[in-house]
Amino acid sequence: MKMLKNKAVLTLTGGDIFSTIGISIFNIVLLMYAKEFTNAKLMVTIVSIASILPGVLSVIIGRVSDMTHSKSKYLVLTKFIQATMYIILANIIDNQTEAVFYVVILINIFSDMIGSYNSGLRLSIMKQKIPSSYRQQVIGLNQSVGALLQPVGQAIGVAILGATHNYALAGYINALTFMLAALILMLGYRNIHTVVPPLKVQHQKGFVLKNIQAIIGKTSGMRIVPFLAVILLMNAIGASMDTVLNLFLLTNEHLTSLSFGVEILLATIAFLVGIVLGGVTNVKLLDQMPFRLMAFFQNLFMILLFLNFMWLRNYWIMLMLFFVSAFLSSKVNAKINALIIEMTEPDMLATVDGTLSSMAMIAVPVGTITVGLLYNAFSPLVTYVFCISVLVISLLCLISAKQKIQ
Repeated sequence: MKMLKNKAVLTLTGGDIFSTIGISIFNIVLLMYAKEFTNAKLMVTIVSIASILPGVLSVIIGRVSDMTHSKSKYLVLTKFIQATMYIILANIIDNQTEAVFYVVILINIFSDMIGSYNSGLRLSIMKQKIPSSYRQQVIGLNQSVGALLQPVGQAIGVAILGATHNYALAGYINALTFMLAALILMLGYRNIHTVVPPLKVQHQKGFVLKNIQAIIGKTSGMRIVPFLAVILLMNAIGASMDTVLNLFLLTNEHLTSLSFGVEILLATIAFLVGIVLGGVTNVKLLDQMPFRLMAFFQNLFMILLFLNFMWLRNYWIMLMLFFVSAFLSSKVNAKINALIIEMTEPDMLATVDGTLSSMAMIAVPVGTITVGLLYNAFSPLVTYVFCISVLVISLLCLISAKQKIQ
């Protein structure tokens, strides 16, 4: 594969591997730490809110990334900053007071914000160092690495605490992963060295919004409002899928001879395999499809999944649809990101990407909470009808909201 011969791809992917493991380790450790307090429910809620906040702020963080002149230098520097932050955290975390808990939360929030900032820096590096002919596959590879390593990092975090019950050790290990990521980026620095000229003077009122609107129109073939509506609606339902799956299997026992835990595990594996294969495979028929058509098919298979929940209640069909939906989701995300990198000027890349990330992140709690309330307060049928209705609205946006050619 051509992309694996590109030294910039290898350097960025190597750094991503250790960063992702570090983030995943501490996300689960932080939840376990919160459960140690007497008011555990409140603390766990705070952790959940804190994990969403950096994503919601992605549009602002993206703008800061775009305003950074030496992208590669700050990409390396911020890894060392993250490592230092977790060394500080490791030295205080064993003092289990509420004041320390809030400091730990703040450190984690700032680390996640730096991670978001790094993602913005990487976009310009990818634009300059990775040819457009296989850029979509590289983005898919990055998604696959993230999907595979998150459960690995969580397992490491659980294993560390299970064996030692030492939160400080988890903090030091997390710092080590960021240090290793920084060292890999330093060793391959020549491969990722990128300098983007300073921003042009832009005094026009609404400049950023107008540019985002124009770029989204070019990349998606849609007007900005219906496009963002599709992002919101699809992510809201996609984020709620775990909740629906868990509740569906709880209320429909004996669909198979397998235990509840094994059924959940198989569904998780089907999802991960779909994400990974969608990211790393090169299927010309799909990869050359316009964004709107690819997103249309993703919507359609998600609707079929909910129809199966509603009528057939067939576990094996559910697994297949879960896999296909994840596969198409991976393709859609890689497609839109590759188009944004291709068609956007370097000084607007992270801003546009951050706008989409913010919209997607806002949709996550909205979808999960709404679906959970509907399932418990009303009925599974009401929940399935609601989800299908939302996806149909998304389909209508995709069908009708074609961007006018200027």
